Amino acid sequence: MALIRCAECGKLISSLAQACFNCGAPTRKAGETVQIQLPDTEVGYASPFPSRSASVMNARGQTLWAGKHGETAAFTLKRPEQVTVDLGGFADPVSGVVAPGGKYALTQESGAAGNAAYQITEINFDD
Repeated sequence: MALIRCAECGKLISSLAQACFNCGAPTRKAGETVQIQLPDTEVGYASPFPSRSASVMNARGQTLWAGKHGETAAFTLKRPEQVTVDLGGFADPVSGVVAPGGKYALTQESGAAGNAAYQITEINFDD
C-alpha cells in the first residue's frame, strides 16, 4: 500500500481505498482502461450507416482506439487526458477530458438549428 493524493481534494489517502475518506471522490489507478460507448443512432432513428468508422485520439493526434459506430471504445491511460472522438463525418468531432478507469458515453444534446450534437458524459454501465 502507498499513499496517493485525492484528485479532487488533494488529501493523502491509501492507494487501496475505493474512495477518498475526506471528500468521497472515487479513486482511480493509473493505467486503467477508459471506456466510451459510441452511438449507433442519430436524432432518434437508426443511422443509414451503422458500420461507419469511428476513432478516439489524444491531444497529440495519436489514435488510442479505432472501430465502428455502436461499439464501446476501450483504451488505457495513465493520467486524465483530453481526447477527441471522431465519428467519421456522422457528427462533429467531440472533445473532453477522460480519466483512467472512467466509463463514458457520447450523449446527444440539441445542437444549433436542431442539428444533433454530442458530449462526453461520465456514466456507469456494465461491462
